[in-house]
Amino acid sequence: MTRIKIYTIGRNSGNDYVIKDDTVSRSHAEYVICDDGRLYLTDRHSTSGSFVYRNDEWHKLRQEFIEPHEKLRFGDAEVTPADLASRKVTVARAVAEDGTKDRKVEEADPGTGFIRNPETGEIVSKQ
Repeated sequence: MTRIKIYTIGRNSGNDYVIKDDTVSRSHAEYVICDDGRLYLTDRHSTSGSFVYRNDEWHKLRQEFIEPHEKLRFGDAEVTPADLASRKVTVARAVAEDGTKDRKVEEADPGTGFIRNPETGEIVSKQ
């Protein structure tokens, strides 16, 4: 009997992995970890789609096995399966000081509302 762990990805707070980005659907995708370690991703009929980066280009996917090192995109938000597996906080986007809107940041502590740059650890803003 195969045992699996199923995680949901989307914009709503009830998802296992929350991506606060308007290009991400409320219930965007399912991420499955099989008992043999394989990873399976299913798009849940999202508006902007789910993509995997292979052979130097983005490929839209509906459902398929993915590798731990492959980049994934949900709407405009990019992550890797390793990011999802290790992340226990909310993913969010914030406007950087220079005005750009595409700098990815993550919430340091869901209870505090502080947003940190994941590369530097610097507090960017408070939600």
